Amino acid sequence: MLPKRDDGAMTDTSPDSPPLRRRQRYQLRRRRYGALTPEGDLGAGPQIVEVESQAQAEEIEQLRDRLLRMQADHENHRRRMLREREEQARYALEGIMHELILSMDNFERALEHRTHTPEVEAFAKGLELTHRQLWETLAKNGLEKIEALGKPFDPHVHEAMATEEAEGVEDGTVLDVFQEGYSLNGRVLRPALV
Repeated sequence: MLPKRDDGAMTDTSPDSPPLRRRQRYQLRRRRYGALTPEGDLGAGPQIVEVESQAQAEEIEQLRDRLLRMQADHENHRRRMLREREEQARYALEGIMHELILSMDNFERALEHRTHTPEVEAFAKGLELTHRQLWETLAKNGLEKIEALGKPFDPHVHEAMATEEAEGVEDGTVLDVFQEGYSLNGRVLRPALV
């Protein structure tokens, strides 16, 4: 036999009963926990529970504190995951960019050591255009050259290969660049060898 609901309909809450539809389960829970009045209207809102003892009051306070800590931990975890996801997206190209700058170095060396004959000059012009287009593509994806020549030495972005004294130049100024340095979205990918 099914128990009667307040509106006269029958409900079955036994463990062997077929699954209730979502709305029926929702209404049953609401009725069971007193959120609905017998007429089916919403009650006056959350009711304040009287605390019968000091132990219950302490337990409620501990549970409230635990809930606040769990909410704070969840929010911190969400922020950390978001930050890690953004960093992963920004630096996902780091491996391939490192390989491409090695190819760019060889490309630039080939352009520097070309012979200036009419046959080679036309071919070199095409290589220069290809080099420029490749560099623009890499720059769009966050790759930047580290400026070194004539700048003060910075150990974070420069790697010193040799030192020499020169007149009219301040101490710590970069005089020559042996190999270009690159950064990807502000992070040093390869320091400049100076």
